[in-house]
Amino acid sequence: MCWIIMLILSFSMIKWIVPNASSKVTKHADDPENAVLLDVHPFWFTEAEAMDALHAMGEQGRQQYIRFHKREDLIFPIVYGLFLSFSLFLLNRKRLQKSILIYLIPAVPLLAMMADLVENHHIVLLTRQFPDLNFVTVKIAAIANAIKWGSLIVSLAIIALLVVRIVASIILRSGSKKAR
Repeated sequence: MCWIIMLILSFSMIKWIVPNASSKVTKHADDPENAVLLDVHPFWFTEAEAMDALHAMGEQGRQQYIRFHKREDLIFPIVYGLFLSFSLFLLNRKRLQKSILIYLIPAVPLLAMMADLVENHHIVLLTRQFPDLNFVTVKIAAIANAIKWGSLIVSLAIIALLVVRIVASIILRSGSKKAR
């Protein structure tokens, strides 16, 4: 039941809540086409990209961006991190009962969750520092961004492989029952 609730929350946040909140940022931006959210940069962003994005947001857009990180984007990483971690645990629990991997594999999405929260905190700091961005804050946010995306891709790849493996074993079992 808990997994189903997390699935519904994750889907709702991906489908409606996060896009709605991010559209508020671009709606209030001075230059909506260039007001790119730093969190959605795949794997990295530079100080120049951060400066350009925050400049394009304008004062109102930056205020919306801070609100977004303090509300929706504070909850979202926790929801998807727990959902993916719990999913990996459920998919692995029978195969890895006596292995340390039963604990390590579900930790991958938790790493993504923690990196996302660190990234969000540092993006809020950057947004408040604008236009005087701190080089270290930019680097921490960019590194957290890379860890987040890398961990998410690894988590989703493991889930996909486990689902394929489970489906294949079901097909093989049903095929061997028919052969008897």
